[in-house]
Amino acid sequence: MKTVLFLGAGASVFAGMPTTKDLVNDVLHQVLHRETWDSPTASSLAKNIVQDHEDSDVEVLYRTIRDMKAAEWLHKKAMEHKMGGDNHPSWRREVLTTSRSHPDNKTIKDETEDIEENTKTLESLEVAIRNTLLGRLTIEPDRIKDMVERYDGLFGIVPPNIVTTNYDNVLETYCEKKGLSLVNGFKRSHLGDMRIWEGEGDGARYAGEGELRLVKLHGSITWQEDGGDVLETGRPGLRIHESDVMIYPTLGEKNYGDSIFPALWDRFEATLAETELLIVAGFSFRDPKIVRMLRSRLEHTAKNPNPLKMLYMDPNTDGLKELAGKNVEWRLARTERGELQHCYKAEMPYVYAHESKFPPSPDMLKLVLEILDKVSSEDPHDRE
Repeated sequence: MKTVLFLGAGASVFAGMPTTKDLVNDVLHQVLHRETWDSPTASSLAKNIVQDHEDSDVEVLYRTIRDMKAAEWLHKKAMEHKMGGDNHPSWRREVLTTSRSHPDNKTIKDETEDIEENTKTLESLEVAIRNTLLGRLTIEPDRIKDMVERYDGLFGIVPPNIVTTNYDNVLETYCEKKGLSLVNGFKRSHLGDMRIWEGEGDGARYAGEGELRLVKLHGSITWQEDGGDVLETGRPGLRIHESDVMIYPTLGEKNYGDSIFPALWDRFEATLAETELLIVAGFSFRDPKIVRMLRSRLEHTAKNPNPLKMLYMDPNTDGLKELAGKNVEWRLARTERGELQHCYKAEMPYVYAHESKFPPSPDMLKLVLEILDKVSSEDPHDRE
């Protein structure tokens, strides 16, 4: 059976990685409460930006900062042009210097000084966000041995074909420690430890001997863009180029139209079309694009007479409500060896769940797969 693991942030918690919600909270707290700024104006600007996004997420915040940096650059160019033909370059504007609780307390300063200070503050915000992400998403050395042992047990039963929304380097570290070939669209290049994106073409989409195949739908902390090339660095935190290829943590709709993201999603869609069993762990189905793709593959229609079987492994099955519906009924699918929860819907007949942590023990995973094989071989429409 062609099997793929779909891993969300919750699947890396055992290796010390945060959930998406925790990561968003960590970043906003770090930037808002722990950063030091060179002036009251800089502090006010930083806090106003973060507070305006405290009910949102890091991706929206980061895009706002990038847009504001671009606006400051354009404003500077406009002022340089304006002042070039003016004998009295006294352009000034009002700038907030205190928090929003005192909006009438303003000061006047020289325009170019203001632009430089704002730009410096925005750049500091970018660095603070990125450093917090790197610090939270890099696996600690003392966790590596346990991580390797757990994945050894997992991959001894299911093949290492993985799609993930995670940015961390847990699986890359596993490949390094096990001497596995990481197949993720990046190839060795003349750039030393750097690998360059070439895509996977139309070749096999499942792992061969000595391989781990990985599709990272939201990018990675080790991916950077250099002109028209996307590079994978040898280790997290190695900053060679300014542009990260990564959708920063967000709980809303994402923008996948840039860089290599369209190619990654094409790869996921093609893989999903051939996959027979999808094992999902640590994912809460908050990405609308993924939900739409999964529903299409799970639905039993004339165009899709053999829908995908999906096994959701998580102590809490509430996340499935985003996929299957808020009012969906759960039934128990029983065998002589055990039971699974069955999310029975006529249009999605093969969605099952088991309340176990990821990664499950090898014995537990074997048992769950045996039960799944037994109950899914029956006609779900005949099941009481």
